[in-house]
Amino acid sequence: MALLTAFRFLTAIPLPGHVPASGGMATAVAFFPVVGLAIGLALAAADALLLATLPPAVASALLLLLLLAITGGLHLDGLADTCDGFFHAAIAPARRLEIMRDSRVGGYGVAGVVSLVLVQYSALASLPANLPAEQAGLRASALVLMATLSRWAMSFALGAFPYAHAEGLGAQFRAGLRTSTIVVGTAVTLLICVVIAGALGAALLTAVWSATWLMGKALVARLGGLTGDTYGAINEVVQALVLLALLAAQ
Repeated sequence: MALLTAFRFLTAIPLPGHVPASGGMATAVAFFPVVGLAIGLALAAADALLLATLPPAVASALLLLLLLAITGGLHLDGLADTCDGFFHAAIAPARRLEIMRDSRVGGYGVAGVVSLVLVQYSALASLPANLPAEQAGLRASALVLMATLSRWAMSFALGAFPYAHAEGLGAQFRAGLRTSTIVVGTAVTLLICVVIAGALGAALLTAVWSATWLMGKALVARLGGLTGDTYGAINEVVQALVLLALLAAQ
């Protein structure tokens, strides 16, 4: 049930069953990296099929569209709202949160989404598709690590930083959330990273932890706490950072 709840929260895939009471949703946080792993494996499989007939640049664009379909655009929408509130000239956190709740997307939101998607696309398209046999899995590894680490970052942010609203979906996930849940999710993520990329995978997890901590501190300072939108923004930023890190490390 917790795994299904995690899939319902992080994807647009229709699943049977019912949503548990708020106190029972916290356990699902440990499964966020597992959902990321599943998404990454699906992207890697699709990439292999696309590269059989299409150049890497085109395949990369189609992969990002597939990711958008899998998530229902939830995280990109959160990124847009977060940029509108975070970069607005308003000083009071309450005013920034009010701007984020507005269904209309402002200039900061559009610029943020376009800029970050461009970074994600260019980094993914720059990962070479035709490599020696010992390096042939670079793109597949990048896709899996990108999806896994970004979902782990959301789970870490849920536990590490206060929530800005008394109610909401994020508050339901935080209700009853224990440190042990985050520890389990982190251990699973570390195992995935090490199996896929060895020491580099462990280093990536450490780098993502640092980046998520810095983003969380900045968001709390500007907004007074995190929201569902900011979790989505963290996810999108981490995806870009993982791709850039792997591209720089090749």
